[in-house]
Amino acid sequence: MAGYAAIHLLFVVPGVLVGDRGLLRAVWESIVLIHTDFPGAMGLAVLMLILYRGLALAWLQPTGDSWYMLIGIVGNSCIATALTAAAFVFYKERTKHLVKKPAPAQGTSV
Repeated sequence: MAGYAAIHLLFVVPGVLVGDRGLLRAVWESIVLIHTDFPGAMGLAVLMLILYRGLALAWLQPTGDSWYMLIGIVGNSCIATALTAAAFVFYKERTKHLVKKPAPAQGTSV
């Protein structure tokens, strides 16, 4: 149940920060975005998880007193920043398509 809720709240932070939305509107948009573009959103989430967790294993291989640990710290911060930016870009691009359709003109049947 917590995983289901977490998936639906995946784009709340980009909604507040990039979309300049209030908290409740950002939650609502995140839920709608997940429902309208589920394969794309899940693909992004899975890819982010695989990259972040997989590279974390590589960064932890060197010993604590090695220079490679410094490379791991810098590499991890660069990867985490890039993945966060990817989520923000994904949100920005996908919410363009969530614009409400205009109401039909009066006198026309739907």
